[in-house]
Amino acid sequence: MKKTLFLLLTILFAITANAQDEVVGTTFIQPTVGLNITSTICQKDYHNSKTFAKDHSDLTVGADIGYRSSKHFMPSLGVFWNRAGIKCETKSLYGNYTDNKVIANYLSFPLQASYVTHNPTHNFRIGGGVQPSICLGASGDENISMNSFSFGLCAVIGYSFNNKLSIELRSSVSLADDYGPRDNMSSNLHSSNLTMSAITIGYRFNFKNH
Repeated sequence: MKKTLFLLLTILFAITANAQDEVVGTTFIQPTVGLNITSTICQKDYHNSKTFAKDHSDLTVGADIGYRSSKHFMPSLGVFWNRAGIKCETKSLYGNYTDNKVIANYLSFPLQASYVTHNPTHNFRIGGGVQPSICLGASGDENISMNSFSFGLCAVIGYSFNNKLSIELRSSVSLADDYGPRDNMSSNLHSSNLTMSAITIGYRFNFKNH
């Protein structure tokens, strides 16, 4: 009985030690899919400062590549394809008002530094960084013009189970003008900074560095 108990304790200790070893010094690739919401902030009218948001829900697909460099620090670089919906009202030179909608495809590269809890089986993650994006193209009403490049800030809060399955909340806001009315139009766009929030599910593949 003592030998059996000792053997079980030895196996348990080895598993625990090995699990802790796999956390620090590990490179991971995490494919991710989720739902995003992009917001367009518009003035209620041209003589009123009140604003309202027109939201659009769409798809986010991508992957993160990261490295667990210490117990609580994890840098990562992501590549994500996002579909963003832009909604606003434009006014032509003749005074006609039109509700417009554009669907734009973005390729984003979030570069983040995250604080993570130290646990061999699960961890909580919170981080932030910068996110350059490229507009791959847009379709819809031609009254809205999309810029080809965007740069902004991004943040993430997530929780992973067994260091594999991960659920995360992601957010990004552009620091530059991303869209606006064309030259022959006026618009009630109050902010042309692309704001996006997403909830995603990912699965992490870990590769131990030697």
